[in-house]
Amino acid sequence: TALIALGVPRLATRRHASLRAGTFQLVRQPRMGRFLVGALIVWASLAAVNGFYSIQIVALGGAASLVGLAWVVGALVEIPIMWSFPRLAARFGAGRLLVAGGALFAARNFLAALAPNGEVLVAIAPFEGAAFGLFFVGGVGFVAARAPAGLAGTAQGIFSATTGLATILGTGAAGLIATALPIPGLFAVAGVVGLIAAIVVADAVRGATLPSGAAAGPIAVPGPVGDGGPVTIPGP
Repeated sequence: TALIALGVPRLATRRHASLRAGTFQLVRQPRMGRFLVGALIVWASLAAVNGFYSIQIVALGGAASLVGLAWVVGALVEIPIMWSFPRLAARFGAGRLLVAGGALFAARNFLAALAPNGEVLVAIAPFEGAAFGLFFVGGVGFVAARAPAGLAGTAQGIFSATTGLATILGTGAAGLIATALPIPGLFAVAGVVGLIAAIVVADAVRGATLPSGAAAGPIAVPGPVGDGGPVTIPGP
């Protein structure tokens, strides 16, 4: 990765922006602010379930090899979804794929709550892989398309920080909930929370339009909801 990064073309000009000022400028944008809130809740519900997923497989009688298989299956689905995201976005619209990712997370949580054995938990693992591929790539594209000029790096940093904060909040909350409810109950709660998060994300991306000068250089990103294909955003 380091060697590949050395070959990335560098811009002739550089911009330096205050991190604090840039953060406030980003979160004050209505759509960006709502999206970050929705993303925080989506990732938190994901972290809550993932923290207890392996435990539940074993609790339902699954072997350790079944635990490994569950995560392998999810990753195998995730990779082609990420690879084919531009083609999927050209057909369905990037906004719809982003919302679909959040909805698939919620569906997987509900199905996990109903799983009678470890084999079923493995069988629904592709939901997590597909959801992760759609939501992560779609989220990066959404943030890149709507970051003001000169704040592209700050925007991606905030998006990454949101996922990190969500992991802390989600796993912590899951531990508290699991002391009062059985693990299937925890999964069901995460399903409800994930569904709410998907609605928040849908509201954020609904009818969104690309701002002018959204990036410091030409970036090809998928279009918003209802768009027919990728959009190239020219730099200022």
